[in-house]
Amino acid sequence: MDVRLTSIGKSADGMVISLETDSRPCHCTHCQSPSTVRYGRTTLRVRDLAFDGARIDLDIKRARLRCNVCLKTFNEPVAGVSERHRATGRMVALAAKMVLSESFLSVARQLFLDEKTVRAIFNERLPILRTISRPHHPADVLLWLPLIQGKMRAAWVNPGEGTLIRVDADTSAATLVEAVRELTGNGAELLYLPPVSEIIAAIAEAVPRQIRLHGPSLRAACRKQITLFSAVKTVSDYIERLILFVTTETPDEAARQWQTLLEPPAAMQSAMQPLLQSVQLLGPTCFDDMQCSDSACDLQMTQIASHLVSRFGRRSYEVMLAVMLYDKRLFQTRRTPIQTTGAQLAMGYQKTNFGTSLAKLATRLATLPEEPRTERKAITPPQ
Repeated sequence: MDVRLTSIGKSADGMVISLETDSRPCHCTHCQSPSTVRYGRTTLRVRDLAFDGARIDLDIKRARLRCNVCLKTFNEPVAGVSERHRATGRMVALAAKMVLSESFLSVARQLFLDEKTVRAIFNERLPILRTISRPHHPADVLLWLPLIQGKMRAAWVNPGEGTLIRVDADTSAATLVEAVRELTGNGAELLYLPPVSEIIAAIAEAVPRQIRLHGPSLRAACRKQITLFSAVKTVSDYIERLILFVTTETPDEAARQWQTLLEPPAAMQSAMQPLLQSVQLLGPTCFDDMQCSDSACDLQMTQIASHLVSRFGRRSYEVMLAVMLYDKRLFQTRRTPIQTTGAQLAMGYQKTNFGTSLAKLATRLATLPEEPRTERKAITPPQ
């Protein structure tokens, strides 16, 4: 429907533009019958893009219609307006784009929208993002446990390609076992797990696959203990032995150094127990990768984890997941021989998606602006 301008006025924080539709006969929105009659008029207020930092509201006066066939009443439709979100189509499109880089609250403040409206717009677009083809499942899978929104999540990595292939919201045994069964059912044979005894025990019992302890994760966990207890004098000897283990360059030397760590002092008993149990569950073969230094993939995961906590930490989990898994610009793809999956290309090749490139993801997160934290005003007690 065409609209015409009737007036422009000021509001408390912007402008109100009054419009009126050029009413013409239209089909019923319920039964599509062309037999309709006018049934009064109503005004719809929608939010439009801000102009020069000022909020813009559109008051659209339109006809109320009644169908002669189904006897239902309906409002005259207005092109370019999302009635569900009470906003123009271009406002909805801008909010859907901005929310992938900023938090719901930040987008709502900039566009003068309610935070619930921004969240609804994102949830409406998320199923479209999820239609992107799932990545090719690798032969080796690494479980990574980053913190997102202050909660540990289960991220599955293809270490051979340096890509992220799946993220789960929780790290419960049922969720992890389901993920492993799906990944191993598509060809993955070797699993690299972090030194968390509960996770190792649950997966080893449920899934008969070869499991290895992820060497860089074990070293990182030991370095964390070194940092936490370096100022405690009563455990200085144990810390020195722990440093020797972290710096070993061969599996045999790592196994020998680990024997000196089996009886931690009382102050470190609870902190070291999960690591000791993890090594005990996997046996001596868990040190096979200790001679390998941290790979580019491991360094990228560390960098991404830092961004998730600081630069990207205030965005919602849903937005983070959309950026990490469904952004096509971050995919690592390659032409491979035709298999059972993938979009077929000419000359007997197909385009295979290997998941989100960790290097591209680290770069993307580094470029996102940090959001200013809201400062809380100190409360002055009454005198």
